[in-house]
Amino acid sequence: MTLRLGLVAGAAWAGAVVRWAPPLAVVASMAVMLVAVWTVGRLSPNWAVALGVATAFGLAGWHGAAASSALNEPVPTAVSGRVTLTTDPRTVGRLVSVEVRHGTRLYDATAAGGAAGELVRLRAGESVRVEGSVRPTASDDLWRRSRHVVGRISLTEVAAPAAASGPGALANGVHRAVQRVTSHLPSDNASVVLGVALGDRGAITQELAGDLRAAGLSHLTAASGQHVVLLMAMVSPLLGRLPRWWGLAGGVAVLGGFVVLTRGEPSVLRAGAMGLIVVASGAFARPVKGLGALALAVTGLVIVDPLIVDALGFQLSVLATAGIALFARRIATAIPGPRPVREAVAVTLAAQLAVAPLLVWAFGSMPAIGLATNLLVAPIIGPLMGWTLVAGTPGGLVPAFGFAASLPMQLMAGWVVVVARWGAAAPLSGIDAREATACGLAVLVVVLGWRWRRRVVVGVGVAALGCSLLWGVTASLPIAPGVHDVGSGAVLVAGGGRALLVVDGRVQAGVVADRLRQLELRYIDAVVVRTGSQTAFGVAESVCGSRPPCQTLAPTAEGSGPRTMVVERNVSMALGDQTAHLVVEGGVLVVRIRGTSDSGEVLVL
Repeated sequence: MTLRLGLVAGAAWAGAVVRWAPPLAVVASMAVMLVAVWTVGRLSPNWAVALGVATAFGLAGWHGAAASSALNEPVPTAVSGRVTLTTDPRTVGRLVSVEVRHGTRLYDATAAGGAAGELVRLRAGESVRVEGSVRPTASDDLWRRSRHVVGRISLTEVAAPAAASGPGALANGVHRAVQRVTSHLPSDNASVVLGVALGDRGAITQELAGDLRAAGLSHLTAASGQHVVLLMAMVSPLLGRLPRWWGLAGGVAVLGGFVVLTRGEPSVLRAGAMGLIVVASGAFARPVKGLGALALAVTGLVIVDPLIVDALGFQLSVLATAGIALFARRIATAIPGPRPVREAVAVTLAAQLAVAPLLVWAFGSMPAIGLATNLLVAPIIGPLMGWTLVAGTPGGLVPAFGFAASLPMQLMAGWVVVVARWGAAAPLSGIDAREATACGLAVLVVVLGWRWRRRVVVGVGVAALGCSLLWGVTASLPIAPGVHDVGSGAVLVAGGGRALLVVDGRVQAGVVADRLRQLELRYIDAVVVRTGSQTAFGVAESVCGSRPPCQTLAPTAEGSGPRTMVVERNVSMALGDQTAHLVVEGGVLVVRIRGTSDSGEVLVL
């Protein structure tokens, strides 16, 4: 049964990727059905499965083509009217960013100054009157397109907010109550509490987000399957005492409420769908768990929203869940130690092995320290989430109880912050594709040797694994002089013990932070912002904020931070055997690198 459900889920995923519209989708569906009949027929003749495969492929492809076509329709040049927030606002440098719905279309909206101050106080489900200019989403911006975002609004006015209604109002009440309780905590601790309990990452600084990623802990602040398992474990004793249908209704209500509370991110939808399948199948005395529940959840979600397959969070969530279902039990039986420790190690290791290839492909590296850091924080994640929801909500409503309720949160969240910073600073905080491949091959040798009962092969594999890990440590040496690509829209120029980071509006803060951490670059002389991009200024403020006395160089001071120098004439900076020349041309700050041993110049970005 699991294999057949997996075939249907795979067909739905394939249809969502190719997005063939009729009549091509119909022809392709018939071809897929014939292949499915041949494949499934060799296992066990089952025309229903073949029909399911073809239907899933056709529906996902048809719906995906329509959704992609809608994203390519022209957008207005300006928006004026009332919009509804679909996410919670988050602060990026001096900007406040949020996703909004205007009519039937979704936009990313950003605001600065007074408009940002009005926007940051709102929550998902609430509406506000806005005015601003619009530019369409880039065709290669998969993250926004996966969320059906058709454009980006630069807000100039935000006024007349209105409250949400129904479940959204209740969810916002919980969010605001927990925020009032966490106001007693240090900012990093408070942001961890909000992330772990509610999936609210809006208050997490770029520096802390980078530490969490490098330590392999970023999944803790993105509500997912772990949160659903913990939540259902807390309510199961009560639901188990109810009659079957009342228990089913209660389970559906809890899962639906949690999805609304955590804003329906892709990983939450996957976890909620799986939880619903498990609860419903149990009520009908036909339990579906593990890979079967995952396959059904993926099939349903992908058919309803084919663009979700482009969301990295959804991809990681599916891979991690599949890895746990496939490998966790086997790993637990193969390693020694007490059962609770073996199971915790097995779940973490299985999930990390499953997502490792995708992490290396997406970010260029993966956190090798993740196994240790996850084991260190695992015992307190459940209590932190439970205490925040059970005690934090009433603590926010009753101020006298709020301070007492916040003390356990401070201790538990503080431990997560400490572990994240320790893991990010560890020599193996990140290994690149070469190191990951070497480690993977070494692990494969160990597994094969174990299976063949060949101690020599196991020994060779262990030695190879140790060598590959040592390779990762020795690779973290001081950065070589020259020009280094550190992500789209960002270049690092190093030489003579000095470093210059050049960024433009395409820069991605998370990618730059991860790459700088991989290079173990703790000191940067200056960040050059080539244009007046608020995104670039936000990255410059984050990078320089953690590496004083770093300075920002820009062609304009509008929207810049306190340590910004406006370049009005040519500026030169010595970088060992190289010299960086900065000059403003057409309102853009141009950077050219000249080497003393080479008369030629290299244009940066």
